Amino acid sequence: MPLATLIDIEDQPFDNKMLLTIREHGRPFHVRKPWRATFIVEDRGLGRTNIEKLLRDDPRTEEVWTRNCVLMPHRTERPVLEIRPKRNADLHGLAFDLEKKADYQGLTLYDVDVKQTSKFLTLNHLRPASLVSFGNGRIQLQDDPWTVPLPDLGLKTALFDVKCAPDLVLRTPDTPIVAVRVGNELFQQDPSHEEDLLRDVAAYVDRQDLDFLVTDGGDGYDFPAWFDRIKHYDLIGHVNLGRARDKPRFGRPGGVFQSYNKSQHRNPTWSLPGGRGHIDVQQMYMEYGDNAIARVFLQARYAAFPVQLSNRVGGGTAISQAAINYLHLEGIPTKLHKDLPPYAMTLTQLERNDRGALTIMQMPGVTYGVHGADWVSAFAHFMVRYNLSVDTIDTPAAQNSSVRIPTLGFPVDQSIQGITARVIDELLQDRLRLAKRIAEAPPGPVRDALQSQYDKRKMDMVTGYGREGHEGHDYGDMRAHQGIQAIDRLLLPEAKRIAERRGWAVVQAIVDSLVFHRKNGNEAEGRELVKMVMESLGIPMKYEGHFLALINIPTKRGASAMNEYILVAKKGSKRHRLKGVEHARHNTPPLLRAMQYEMVDELATDVPATTLHANAGRVIEVARRACRRIKDRNVDARELLEAFVISQYPEQYKVHNKSWAAVHLAFKEGMDRDIGQTLRYLVTDNSSPSAKKKVHL
Repeated sequence: MPLATLIDIEDQPFDNKMLLTIREHGRPFHVRKPWRATFIVEDRGLGRTNIEKLLRDDPRTEEVWTRNCVLMPHRTERPVLEIRPKRNADLHGLAFDLEKKADYQGLTLYDVDVKQTSKFLTLNHLRPASLVSFGNGRIQLQDDPWTVPLPDLGLKTALFDVKCAPDLVLRTPDTPIVAVRVGNELFQQDPSHEEDLLRDVAAYVDRQDLDFLVTDGGDGYDFPAWFDRIKHYDLIGHVNLGRARDKPRFGRPGGVFQSYNKSQHRNPTWSLPGGRGHIDVQQMYMEYGDNAIARVFLQARYAAFPVQLSNRVGGGTAISQAAINYLHLEGIPTKLHKDLPPYAMTLTQLERNDRGALTIMQMPGVTYGVHGADWVSAFAHFMVRYNLSVDTIDTPAAQNSSVRIPTLGFPVDQSIQGITARVIDELLQDRLRLAKRIAEAPPGPVRDALQSQYDKRKMDMVTGYGREGHEGHDYGDMRAHQGIQAIDRLLLPEAKRIAERRGWAVVQAIVDSLVFHRKNGNEAEGRELVKMVMESLGIPMKYEGHFLALINIPTKRGASAMNEYILVAKKGSKRHRLKGVEHARHNTPPLLRAMQYEMVDELATDVPATTLHANAGRVIEVARRACRRIKDRNVDARELLEAFVISQYPEQYKVHNKSWAAVHLAFKEGMDRDIGQTLRYLVTDNSSPSAKKKVHL
């Protein structure tokens, strides 16, 4: 059978169908597969007879039966009830009403909020954005969803950009659209012919047979503007961007939410139906660039997410889903309500267990002739090596295990591979394969694409570690989170001892990185030390290079600032590391970021240095040149834009600084801004007490 591409999947719950869009021989078509979702109820004291009566009295229930089921986190087998709602009935409504009738106690629900699209794909061994064979009504996956780089999928994508008149940030539903760009094609019309413009754009998208429209902020601007004007001319269902009738509403509501104790804002999701998707690069949790779409496809493949959903969730959510997918294959259901960390700690236990990873900093100043090294995905390797997962730590099956988490003493079951460790292991193997391909590839677009996918895997594993202790993680366990940190506190000092026994001094150690020094130590000797540490501890380590100097930045109290330092490489090498300073922050104006990096480059020298002071004059001249550019107005305003994330309401800002001024102006001028959103502004007179004179939005 010839190969085709499974573009995406769409749930059609009221038809009890899954809509799959496939491209074969250059043409897309739809395949509808039947799908009847069920959910599980575990009796926790209410009584199975009472639960069955509540269900059978509800007209939405079609069938109830009893079966034995393995339940997480301890993989214990228990009798449960499985319920199938009637066709076109709302599964969520039936489950939540049952919980309400039971007064929210005496039972536990499973498989109520699972992503049915992911479950369907997993049980049918399929993935979106993958090569498949199609024949006789059967669809079979023909590539490994974990394998990177991506195969040639033959998908058609194009940029979609809407321009309104006047071209202002503040847009209303009555603001007309005057131009739309689709790929390289620009459509322009006078506002009096706006309806013709809308029809022409939709017809062009359909003729080009596009699989995905790619926007830069489409969820917040382009798509709301488009559908406002479609509704204005009563064209809903007649002028469509999707391959089916467009929905005149957003798919998932946005708003403000908390993530790692920070307020984040998400725009409502505007998805397209019928197998033509919308990818908004601003909604990505991952960094975006030339290879952004490939990263979205990668995540969709290994997590079994619809592509439009993969675009709008982060690596931690994808890892949670990948773990749940393994449970789907084993027939293990997913609990509805997330639990808090599963064990209570005394103050003594809290002090012992929750100490974080290790950091060793020296006093402020300059250390010359240093070498840098990083463990490669250290926390991911800890999770795989010790098999840290919710279903392996301190479970009944783990009590006789000889493997225990260092210093914490929690036993870890080694008879099975934990679900989270299994996902992380897959990511690690992919990253190793990518590293090999990158080393073999010549410089160019192919190597850049491989590097982008390699970086995506790295960020997935970082968030995978963080999610272990996150209460929102479906199968996280605080003990796994603490165990990873405990292993780091054990191995980092051991690496320091290995270095010191060979005559090296470790001048800085931060979680998973080392900076070490020896008088006249060369690069070959530095690489040899890294090799010894790696072989002794069994965790891959990468030699980052020989640096001219390490600069530890002081705080106001005189100690070294945590995670704020500069590693100075050779002049022109583009290998300087600036950590924690303005250059490393996303909200810093581009002019200042470039100036700081150039200052460090001027600080560098091509010969071994005994002092950096000799280059101070050239460093100061870099700053003076930047100041002269600003005074002479020889600078683009975009180079001076600062970014600021709104963290509270205007009346809660008490200090009259530039952040206060930007927030007050935004709300005063009626801009639709909320907590968690980003404001960009120019500082015009920072000394002025007036918000309007202080900044310009």
